[in-house]
Amino acid sequence: MLFALDLSGANTGWASWEPGQQLPTISSIKLCDGRHQYAAACIEVHKLLGAKHKEYGITHLAREEEILLPSDKLVNLRLSIGIATHAESWAKVKNVPCTPIASRAWRGTWLPDAPKGTKGEVWKTYAMERARQYGLDPLSHDEAEAAGVLDHLMLKLKITPPWRLALPLLPTL
Repeated sequence: MLFALDLSGANTGWASWEPGQQLPTISSIKLCDGRHQYAAACIEVHKLLGAKHKEYGITHLAREEEILLPSDKLVNLRLSIGIATHAESWAKVKNVPCTPIASRAWRGTWLPDAPKGTKGEVWKTYAMERARQYGLDPLSHDEAEAAGVLDHLMLKLKITPPWRLALPLLPTL
C-alpha cells in the first residue's frame, strides 16, 4: 500500500492506495492539542503509521516536506521537523522507502493550472476542489492535500492513478 502524509500538529491528512482501488482512502487525525506537545504528536504519527502498516502493509511512504519560514518560532520548528523526522525514522526502521515531496512539486501535479502567485488559503481551496473533481469527499484541506501528495508519488513511481483515467482533469476555480 502507498501511504501519503500532509503533516501538521493541528490536523494531519493521510491518503492511501493499493492496486485494485479506484479511489484512494483519505482521512485525517489530530496529532496534539498544542504546539508545545511535539512528543505527543510524534507518538500519534508512530501509532498511525503502525496501525496502517499492520492493517495493510505500507510499501512506500510519502510526506509533504515541511515548509519553514523565517518568521517561525522555535516551537513551530520543533513540531514540524520533529513529526517529519519521526515519520522518516519509522519508515527507516520498517525498511519502507520514504519520499519527501515539496509542496511546489505536488501542487504542480495536482493543480497544474493554478495561477502563478497563488498563496495560502487559496491553495487549500483548490486542493479541496480538485479532490472533489476526482470523486473524493475530503472533510478538510489536509485530506485533500494528502491526496495530492499521493497522486504525485504515484506518478513519480510511474503508476497512473485510476482516478485520473476515470475523469479528465478539470480546471480549478
